Amino acid sequence: MQASIAPVHSETTESGTPGADAAQGTTDTDETAETLPPPAEDERVKPVFVDDLAGWVVDRYVPGRQGGSLAVSVQSLNQRYGSRMTGLVTPQGFGSQARESLLRYAFTPSMITGIYNIYVDAFLRSIASNAQGRDKPLSQNELKSLYQALGSRCTLLAGGLESVSALPDLAGRLRALNQREEAVTSATRANLDARFELEQAREQGPAARLREAQAEVQRSAAELQSCTRLFVSEQNRLAEDIRRNGASVLNQETLLYLARWIGRRLQDNPAALESVQTSAAVLRDLARRCAVAAREGASSRQPAKKPAPVHNPNIPQTQAVPGEGVKYGTNLPASSELGGRKITQPALEQPVQPAAPRGHQPVQGQ
Repeated sequence: MQASIAPVHSETTESGTPGADAAQGTTDTDETAETLPPPAEDERVKPVFVDDLAGWVVDRYVPGRQGGSLAVSVQSLNQRYGSRMTGLVTPQGFGSQARESLLRYAFTPSMITGIYNIYVDAFLRSIASNAQGRDKPLSQNELKSLYQALGSRCTLLAGGLESVSALPDLAGRLRALNQREEAVTSATRANLDARFELEQAREQGPAARLREAQAEVQRSAAELQSCTRLFVSEQNRLAEDIRRNGASVLNQETLLYLARWIGRRLQDNPAALESVQTSAAVLRDLARRCAVAAREGASSRQPAKKPAPVHNPNIPQTQAVPGEGVKYGTNLPASSELGGRKITQPALEQPVQPAAPRGHQPVQGQ
């Protein structure tokens, strides 16, 4: 799928009020008619997050003769920001639900696109800046290799997201996998109990009790082996079915991690499939920009394009309610209140438009 990301434009004039020029009737010069730059930052995803993310990427790059290595994965990324949340703002009072509230805020097609457009150029420039701030600064060739490695990771992750979202009955497959995993847990507990009983029988039990305990250990060990075999088989089948959809390079651990993560998003909101597809489009666009940065450097500003996420016809799509929110490319008002805190959506030139569905099978079971 060719990614394209919608440009971000602000309708705020120099007076700081949307449409102020129209209200004042001032259209004297071409300068006042020009569209101002996009907003400097999002209300919840702050520039410090972008700088921290860029620094983290640079720190995990090790230069080498064959282009070096970049130890970045979706698991390590989630581990870093799942609890620390550096540069990520959540409303007061959410406590342990802060991460979930941020996901609800940001994981929509329009917000993914809007936040990406605000920060993508700054992110690439921050990578270059952090590369020069290392104890041993990266050379130009090493920086190019870093951009190429990051672009490759983005392409692989985009393929993983698309392949998982195209899997039929993802929810049912994950339920079956979870049941196999729970069976392994129960069998492990039973085997540990049987071994403890065997030790007790050896120390103080009669011979009959010892024989019974030994038999129970053997039986529980066989049950554990059987449950483990079925669980591993279920994992392998699920990963192989995802690979058939195109994600042939990602390892099994990452594929299953993505499947569980997407499954949780769809469980909370069956319409989140569109957000997954938009995320894949954004990652492909970032890969394209990394390739350009590797050739030309990160300082050249690239025109943004509109994403073209693929829609599953069996997943209902939320329709924008006519009103102020529509011109901002969201289904929310341009400004709203959440827990007493004002939330301002990033301005988009137009909402994300649906594209023609692919010929893959629909996701069922939601």
